[in-house]
Amino acid sequence: MEIPPIHISNIMKTCSQRLYLLMQLRYQGLSSQHLDTVFKSIIVMRAAYAISAWCSFTNKEQQGQIDAFLKRSHRFGFTRRLFTFAQIAERADRTLASSTANPNHCIHQLLLPARPEHIHFRGRVHPYTLPTCTFDLFKNSFINRCLFSFI
Repeated sequence: MEIPPIHISNIMKTCSQRLYLLMQLRYQGLSSQHLDTVFKSIIVMRAAYAISAWCSFTNKEQQGQIDAFLKRSHRFGFTRRLFTFAQIAERADRTLASSTANPNHCIHQLLLPARPEHIHFRGRVHPYTLPTCTFDLFKNSFINRCLFSFI
């Protein structure tokens, strides 16, 4: 299963429009430091919105399209740091995964129950039982991706 191309094209369309806004701000004399801050807040955050839910369902072409846009933005001087799709997705996953350890978090209820104390396996950071993943769609879901990678 892949993300519909319309989703990525809508993100790219919105980011391109915002890039035009940044160009206008630069012509009006906004410093490069402030341009960088505005770039992160209106473009990177737009690309990162709900990325944990859909990033694993993108194909290489869609990821490349986002990476090319971010690279072009860096080359034109709108940001000092070169962002990549993978970095944005991993940071969002890590941030959300660390908050799921809180028992009051809404995603915490999706975690599988803790494994019994008397069974000693190889050391893991979390006490949760790992699910059996037989399908890629299930394996790529956020909770499973976090259990195997981040939590």
